[in-house]
Amino acid sequence: MRTVISFSYRYSILKGIVLTMLFWPVIVAATGITAICSFVFINRYLSFKRHKNTVPFTLAILLLNMWILLSITYLLPLDVFYAAKTSSFEEPDGTNASQTLHDMNSVSTNSKTFNLLSVRDLKTDKMPDVSILWYIIYWLEFAICWFVLPVLISYLDLKYFFPTQGDVSHRRSVFNRVKKAIFTNVKFYALCAVGLLAGIVYLELGAKRGLADLKPLIISLSHLYSLSYTLVLLAMGLILLPKSILLDDDNENKLFVELSKSNDESNDAKLALTEYASKILSTAEVRNGDVTLSQALNECKLEVQSLVNEHQIQLPAVNRGDQSPPSLKKLNQRFNAFKTEYYNYLYYQTKSDRIIHNLAQSQVEPISWMQKIGKWALGLMCLTLSALVMLLELTPSRFAHGNLFGGGRWFNFLLEISILVYNTLASLYAMSCFKFANLHLIPNGQSSPQNALYYSLYSSRLLLPLCFNFITLISHTGGIQESSFERVLYQDLKLIPLVDILNRYLPVVFIIAVPLGYFFNLKNKVLIKVLGREYCYELFGILADPTNLESDLAQASHPVSPAANRSRLDEDYEYSLQDGRFLFERATNNHRMLENNTPSEPLAYL
Repeated sequence: MRTVISFSYRYSILKGIVLTMLFWPVIVAATGITAICSFVFINRYLSFKRHKNTVPFTLAILLLNMWILLSITYLLPLDVFYAAKTSSFEEPDGTNASQTLHDMNSVSTNSKTFNLLSVRDLKTDKMPDVSILWYIIYWLEFAICWFVLPVLISYLDLKYFFPTQGDVSHRRSVFNRVKKAIFTNVKFYALCAVGLLAGIVYLELGAKRGLADLKPLIISLSHLYSLSYTLVLLAMGLILLPKSILLDDDNENKLFVELSKSNDESNDAKLALTEYASKILSTAEVRNGDVTLSQALNECKLEVQSLVNEHQIQLPAVNRGDQSPPSLKKLNQRFNAFKTEYYNYLYYQTKSDRIIHNLAQSQVEPISWMQKIGKWALGLMCLTLSALVMLLELTPSRFAHGNLFGGGRWFNFLLEISILVYNTLASLYAMSCFKFANLHLIPNGQSSPQNALYYSLYSSRLLLPLCFNFITLISHTGGIQESSFERVLYQDLKLIPLVDILNRYLPVVFIIAVPLGYFFNLKNKVLIKVLGREYCYELFGILADPTNLESDLAQASHPVSPAANRSRLDEDYEYSLQDGRFLFERATNNHRMLENNTPSEPLAYL
């Protein structure tokens, strides 16, 4: 009996071939776009123009790492989509491709289309295979995350510990700094080695596997190191990101309190940096003939003085200089302390300026209805994605997950890339809400290179566990093929039973526990119960939720009798509110004075 190949089936075959041919052009175009986005993002926080001559290697590593991370966010969904597209290649009556190809080979036809659509062109193993690309991306990212970035952070902190000497080559100075930076991280690498040895023992005794599985063990340990940290940020980000968009009503009282706190932090940082700058500038000259120390001290003084003059910071008069004998170690420590407080000062100054700008804009230009509608639409979209991700995390992958990840339409690809990108953005937003000691990014290109490296490091340790978590959401029921990422990396993760169990079931625990702890404010309640409210305030500051600040301020400003016992928290709220209003009025008055003193006609300058 002669088999008749339908026109619609031939059309689907042609469409599949065209889709396959478009894979690599799409990859090349997306790679170029991500390279441009990486440059723009890095330049926003660490200006290339400002730092290209001082830390060029740092800029190159940040740019490369950001490029890799952005490439993963589109490459993984594209890989999963093409695997599902290959699996969904079916004839209209439901027969799969391999059976139909067998029938096609038995048909004698003179059609040129049939010659084009041969078995050689339609084999599933001829679909795009990016296994080598995943190998390169993962191990390059592994080297950057675990070796390059930690050593480079320590390297930058040794600027004046191993200064460039006049009679010694620059290469020797760099080599000494690298060696010292590696030695600084030796404790961390020793702990990693202990964990690796424990994993090898587990392979030999617990899992009954040998050293042949060393590569899966390294991938599993690297994944477990960041898994809890990633899941906490993901669970918090799924709540905080929609909440910040939908419930942030730009309350003026809240902005006044934030302005007061930011100004206090700025004054503290300014006081500390002037103290360290004075100590460096008042250091006695080297009199023992140490040329290297003398040269390093002069260079350090020039750099500190230029940074102070750049921002017009007045230093207190020092009557007597530091008479203790200087050393490279002491000079390097003081310079690092100065740079820390210097970048803290820049960060809080920038934050205060942004708050003042928002307050002034809210008073001059009220938010239009179009902006409110756009904000609500964005918030509802984020809320929908958060609910979808939570539903996917809490339900088994067999529960209708194949409808989302197993489809071959472009809608499925848009949904897949939206989920991965949203999970990444939500986790990064949650990370920005946590206060890390002296780790700030300044969105005007003046961030500290060390801080930029720290955030790049945490982002690297965040995205790859998110990718493994993304793969756990995919159901392979119904004959859905595995993507290249699963064959290259995820299968190694599944070889160790304990790691596979934690990777599949630990997200459910965090997705439930973290939101419950946030909504019931368990952390603050436990701290207040154990330490007391006043002592908690001394250690951690105000424990109230910023979104409920208005009600707290109303209670704090309510008149009470002198006999009533007012808590320190109420008094600080009232003081911060009044201080923030004063700072805003002073800033606006100074701005009006500058505008009034500006001549209407341009002046000629000699």
